[in-house]
Amino acid sequence: MRLDINNMLSHNQALTGSAASSSCYKVGTNAGKGHPIKVLFTVKTTFTDDSGHDMTLTISLQCCSTAGGSYADVVASRAITIEELVAGFETTLTLPDTHAAYMQAYYTFASGTPTGTIDAHIVDGIDTNRSH
Repeated sequence: MRLDINNMLSHNQALTGSAASSSCYKVGTNAGKGHPIKVLFTVKTTFTDDSGHDMTLTISLQCCSTAGGSYADVVASRAITIEELVAGFETTLTLPDTHAAYMQAYYTFASGTPTGTIDAHIVDGIDTNRSH
C-alpha cells in the first residue's frame, strides 16, 4: 500500500469534538467505477475522554458537487468505542460507485469530550500483511 501526502483528508488532525476532515479531495463523478476508492483511517494518538460518558466515534465519507458546498453522508462506519481508539487502530471506508465530485471525511462523536489525532489516506488497496 502506498501512502501519499497529496491524497490525505486528515493529517495528524487533532479532534476535540465532531468535525470535518482538514481537507477535501476532488474525486470526480466517475472515479472508483470498477476500482473502488478506499479511505484508510488510522488513529495516531490514543483518544481520551474525561467526561465519564461512554464516548463513541462514527466516521463518514461525505460528498458534494462543489468544494465549499453542503456535504452529505454517502457511507459511514459503525460506532467505534473509546476503548478501540488507541494509537494504531485502523478502519476503512469504501466510496460508493455513485457519488458527487468532492469528498471529505466527517468525524461524529457521541457522548463525550474527546482528545486524540487521526490520519485519513485515500488508498488504492489495503495491506493485509501484518508483521508478527
